[in-house]
Amino acid sequence: MLHFIKKYFNSLLLCFVSIFYGIMLIRYSTIIGDYDVYQKISRIVDDDMIGYVFIILALLKVFGLLLNCKWMRRIALSGLTGVWLLFSVSFMFSHVPNTVWLFSLGFASLSFGIAWRSDL
Repeated sequence: MLHFIKKYFNSLLLCFVSIFYGIMLIRYSTIIGDYDVYQKISRIVDDDMIGYVFIILALLKVFGLLLNCKWMRRIALSGLTGVWLLFSVSFMFSHVPNTVWLFSLGFASLSFGIAWRSDL
């Protein structure tokens, strides 16, 4: 088990953060509609759906790791990379000064790093 955690630490970290970020977006669903920083995302994706997207993709990635299913890991990683990039770009170009773009860009970069190392 420890070998599994060491081998896939970056992937598990990405999944852990994505799941809890999704839970927070679902639990506090008014965040996306109320805060100016989320306005660009709100135009692209339904407010209620984005939290579930994070959770579903992260769980798909975890199941892919557990089942050693490469296509499942690849699809989930591509989706998580896209969602984190969507968030970072929309936060970066928001008219409200914020630091959330750096947080989301960090996780998009982590996703790229996982793919780069072929640690899908």
